[in-house]
Amino acid sequence: MRNTFINTLNGKVDENTMLLIGDLGFSIVEKFAENHPGQLLNCGVAEQNMTGIAAGFAMEGFKVFTYSIANFNTLRCLEQIRNDICYHNLDVTVVSVGGGFVYGSAGYSHHAVQDVAILSSLPHMTMLLPGDPDEMTYCTNYALNNKGPKLLRVGKNGEKNVPKPAPISNIYKVIDSQAPIAILSTGGMLNTGFEVAGKLKEQNVDVDLLSSPVIEIEQPELYIDILKDYKTIFIIEEHIRLHGCGSIFKSFLEYYPPKIYTFGIERNDCHNVGKQGYLLKLAGLDADSLSEKIMRLIG
Repeated sequence: MRNTFINTLNGKVDENTMLLIGDLGFSIVEKFAENHPGQLLNCGVAEQNMTGIAAGFAMEGFKVFTYSIANFNTLRCLEQIRNDICYHNLDVTVVSVGGGFVYGSAGYSHHAVQDVAILSSLPHMTMLLPGDPDEMTYCTNYALNNKGPKLLRVGKNGEKNVPKPAPISNIYKVIDSQAPIAILSTGGMLNTGFEVAGKLKEQNVDVDLLSSPVIEIEQPELYIDILKDYKTIFIIEEHIRLHGCGSIFKSFLEYYPPKIYTFGIERNDCHNVGKQGYLLKLAGLDADSLSEKIMRLIG
């Protein structure tokens, strides 16, 4: 998805766009630098400073993207995002590479599993959580066409495109079974959600599969019309279950019928190290575990 991001950005930006990197992204950003000389700035391993520079550019009318490994340009510079960018409602997109357990083998310092919870609590912030390259294109275009603070949470492990129709109000209906039950995937869980839906189908259980790559927290009405008529919604996310996307959608639908179950990483499960698939299985977020849990819950 990193390549999709930079290719989309490369073909759409004008002279008022800046891409700031924290001394990484090489083999990805060179084409942008060649096509847009003077619009790529390497700020070094200094993410707090990079965020402050981004705020300065944005105050001068630039559209700015900061690019780094997931925790580095989110949690490491949270105060600058909160005070410099969100407080002033500046047009800065934080491009966070390796959301969830993508860098699982590097240990807890690289596990980006609290970023949505923390950044979604900040004023004006929009969540951009693509699940495949098509959704990355959609999210990058959203960032280019809309102002304000945004988190763009990027996968890195060669995610495959899942066939889907055009989105409605930022939600893709990936599988439309006209069922009263839906699986709502967020971010990198889309391919897993597609696999889970297939396993349930094998057991004669039809579900709709939804994907929400853009969450505009201050506009819940965009999502209510699509979700309110389901009987049950299962939300899956590669993030701490507490205060993640599940909590956001629960707040949207608190006065509506759907029963909502959330599946994510437990808050104290921070001591394991390994590849992404291994850690997802330990957290019960692999397709087999999720389909078994859902089958038990629907009886």
